[in-house]
Amino acid sequence: VDDFQALLDAARRVKMSDEVPVHFARSSAGTELIGAAAIQPFESDESLDPGDFHVLVFAKLITPAVVAEVSGSFAIADLRLELKPSAGRLAVALKDVSSKDIAYFTWPSMAPGTKSYEKIDGDLRTAGAILVLFLCAIGFAGGITVRNLRKSEHASRHRALHDPLTGLLNRAGLLENVAAVSSWV
Repeated sequence: VDDFQALLDAARRVKMSDEVPVHFARSSAGTELIGAAAIQPFESDESLDPGDFHVLVFAKLITPAVVAEVSGSFAIADLRLELKPSAGRLAVALKDVSSKDIAYFTWPSMAPGTKSYEKIDGDLRTAGAILVLFLCAIGFAGGITVRNLRKSEHASRHRALHDPLTGLLNRAGLLENVAAVSSWV
């Protein structure tokens, strides 16, 4: 009775823009969700006493079907409504008007990040090895290309400075060698 009166008083204190007070309660039927909102005018009027407002109260019994609906809506496997938190399970307390714990929603700890990582750990290692092999292949192909370009440059230089029939220096090759020798002396 005192808790119900506290719920009504809380509903009367709430302004329209505030959230409606919602709490849980134990009854002979089980755990119930209870909310209350004062029926008040849309426009605030300071002359009205909030204590005179009628209060609309709603209650919903939390049945196994409701727990299953919450479990499905939020994708929480094996969600249960229990009176005390169980060891090895995560829990959230359902509180009454005076902030006492009435019951608990509990569910097993899934450690989704760890499980997801364990599922793809081998794939990540394989992808890393493939990446390293790919980069090594690119480096190897680049090295071969550089070596071939150097050979090609050397062959082109030789063709440019030598006569194709005799293999002796042509005019450009002779002038280049004379310039190199004269700068050396």
